[in-house]
Amino acid sequence: LTSEIFWISLRNDLVFTVVTVIFQTIIGLLVALLLHQNFWGRNVFRSLVLFSYVFPTTVAALVWRFMLSEQVGIIYQTIRMSGLPIPNTWFSSTNTAMATVIMVAVWKFFPFMVINFLARLQTIDEQLYEAAKVDGANPFQAFRHITMPSLMPVVLIVMLLRTIWTFNNWDVIALLTKGGPLDSTRTLPLLVYDSVFSSLSLGRAAATSFVMVLI
Repeated sequence: LTSEIFWISLRNDLVFTVVTVIFQTIIGLLVALLLHQNFWGRNVFRSLVLFSYVFPTTVAALVWRFMLSEQVGIIYQTIRMSGLPIPNTWFSSTNTAMATVIMVAVWKFFPFMVINFLARLQTIDEQLYEAAKVDGANPFQAFRHITMPSLMPVVLIVMLLRTIWTFNNWDVIALLTKGGPLDSTRTLPLLVYDSVFSSLSLGRAAATSFVMVLI
């Protein structure tokens, strides 16, 4: 607890976890509500939304590194050609590294939210919406008083699961930034990994892991 890098890693881990889970939940809910509507090609889009989730994390991280590269990255070059201001580096600047890592993590794992939310939406009795419409409820009121209360148990469970998994996530940040630059993206899992395999400090790694278990 007297180690400064421990507190830096804990702060980064909390920021990474909270922001990532919030955005995954919001985007997952919006996409699930959209895919729950009746429109042409709905099943195709439901399959496509799983695109990022079925990718191995290693492949996804490498693809994003290439796409955001200032030498060969299609995203970087597209933004540059449009004349919009862009950072010179995405993963090697303390101002953008954490935000970029969070963006990749949200893209990679938000389909998990979509799957669960959509499964719950399909089990809500349509008669509830019909009764609400007869009573004069508008779409927002129906969402507030029928959809969200029905979704809340699922929302809480998947947010809990994603919080645990994101807090313990090692591969996304390790593959993208390795905790840099200047420890701006170093989280507790990376601290444990480096303590074992770089510093050979098994005691520090075990103590850090124990704190993670408590959290």
